[in-house]
Amino acid sequence: MKVGTDGMLLGAWVKPGNAETILDIGTGTGLLALMLAQKSLYQIDAIEIDESAFSQAKENFENSPWKNRLNPIRSSLQSFSENNQKKYGLVISNPPFFEIAKEDKGNNPIKMNKTRAIARATDSLPLEELAKCSAKLLSLEGKLYVILPIQSTVNFIFFASNYNLHLHEILSIKSRKDTKIIRVIMGFGFDKPIQVIENEFIIYNAVNKYSAEYIELTKEYHSKDFSA
Repeated sequence: MKVGTDGMLLGAWVKPGNAETILDIGTGTGLLALMLAQKSLYQIDAIEIDESAFSQAKENFENSPWKNRLNPIRSSLQSFSENNQKKYGLVISNPPFFEIAKEDKGNNPIKMNKTRAIARATDSLPLEELAKCSAKLLSLEGKLYVILPIQSTVNFIFFASNYNLHLHEILSIKSRKDTKIIRVIMGFGFDKPIQVIENEFIIYNAVNKYSAEYIELTKEYHSKDFSA
């Protein structure tokens, strides 16, 4: 699986803070876990159900400077949450967001290889299950961060509220300033905030040219200079 903009944005945006336990749900090849390891000093568990992706994540972790703090676990989220008593100060996920049977503008799983289709299909991890299991795994002071398409946000906020997770902040992401919101990063916690923090983020300032805010946010994770 390629490094996607969604994962890059989520991994760069989220700040681990003082979270001493971190969980990456559906780590894929380990992108988010590796990004968080770069700006945290603590242990990171990364679960992945797909055998091939898990093997790649494990290899990537072993070849990284943070291998002693990265723990790959092959498991579904449902099984992991049932059998694990550990509580996490930070849970992060770039979940699958379309159903296998649907065709959707370049995200048609029929045209993908089987592994990528499974990894990105909501059939393998329904959003309600993500909310339910995340709530079970979070510490009382913990935070959950997810990135979703705009059309999934209302449902996920509703599902999260059913498990006493309240929206704390929301980052609306556009390709360009004059386009519609395509993705949303949301942060949740058990305490109810006085006010939800709302921000907007623009990926491109022109066709195929990254915005200054994207370059600034992700600069620690790129070897290439996108400002040129």
